[in-house]
Amino acid sequence: MSCDVPVVPVNGSVSGASYLFNDSIQFSCDTGFTMQGSEGANCVWNSTGVMWDSKAPVCNPVACSPPMPPVNGSVENGEEFIYLDEVTYSCDFGFELVEEEPVTRTCLANGTWGDTPVCEVVYDCNFDDPTLPTCGYVNQGWTRQSAIVNGTEQSFVIGIAAFSNAIMTSQAYGPTNESACLSFKYRQSNNMVGGESIKLMLKAMVLNSTQSELWGSSIFPMEWKEVFVTIQPVDVKSKWSFEYSGSGYSLLDDIYLDKSGECAEVAIEPTTAMPRVVQTTAGAAQLRLSSLAALICFICLLMKM
Repeated sequence: MSCDVPVVPVNGSVSGASYLFNDSIQFSCDTGFTMQGSEGANCVWNSTGVMWDSKAPVCNPVACSPPMPPVNGSVENGEEFIYLDEVTYSCDFGFELVEEEPVTRTCLANGTWGDTPVCEVVYDCNFDDPTLPTCGYVNQGWTRQSAIVNGTEQSFVIGIAAFSNAIMTSQAYGPTNESACLSFKYRQSNNMVGGESIKLMLKAMVLNSTQSELWGSSIFPMEWKEVFVTIQPVDVKSKWSFEYSGSGYSLLDDIYLDKSGECAEVAIEPTTAMPRVVQTTAGAAQLRLSSLAALICFICLLMKM
C-alpha cells in the first residue's frame, strides 16, 4: 500500500525515495522563501487506508525591512518589500551617486539589501546637463544659454554665462587636513566687453565668518584661460563661490576639484603686464608685508642720501 503522490509546495520541493506505508518525505523551500507548516510527513494507516499525516507547507517569500536611504539621498518608499523586490536610489541636489546610475538594490534571501549606496558631494561641473545647469552649485545669476533644436535642448555657448553681477556657490567642503587643486576656465565674450572682476572666494560655514579671496582677476581674456588654485586644509566646513561683477558677458566652464594635493600649476592673472602670482589669503598677507618692508627700506635709503 502507498500514499498518494505528495503535493509539492509552490516555490519549494519534496524529497523521498518512495511513498509506501511507514515511508517519510521531507519538504523544503527555495532560496528566498521560508517555510510555514510541517517540514515533513509520514505515510500512516487510518481507518480508511494509508495517508500522509501532514499537509504540504506554504513557502512564503523572505521579507526585507524598508531600505535605509543614503546620507544626502533618498530611496523609493513602499509598504512591503519581499525577496527579489528592487528599489532605486537617488541623491539630493548637490550630490551624486558614486555608482553608475540607475543605482538599485534587491531584497536578498537573507532579508537584507546589501550595502547602502553612497552620495558624494558634486564639486565638478562642465555645465552640459540641462536638467542640472550648475551641477551641485547654488546659482544666483549665472545662466546656461540654450535653445531647442529638433526637439532637443542644446547649449549654444560653452559653459555658463553671466551678463551682470552673479554668484555661484559650492556645497560644503571639509573639514580636511589635505590640500586640493581647484581648476576652472573663464573668458569674456568676443562681442560683449564690460566685465569688472571675477573672484574665487572662500568662506567658513560658521557665524560671523568673513570671506577670503583665493583668486581674482579684472582682466578678461577673449580666449579660454585655465586657472589652478590650491585649496589649503580647512578646519571647519567651508564653501567657495565664483563671484562675477560687471555688465558684460563672462563665461565659466570645466570646474574640477583634484583632491590628490596642491596644484602643480601656478595661477597667474592674464595680463600683458608683468604677471602677478595669485596668493591665498595668508600668502597675500605675507606678500603685502614683504612689499611694505621693501618700501620702508627704500625710503630710509633716500633719507640717508
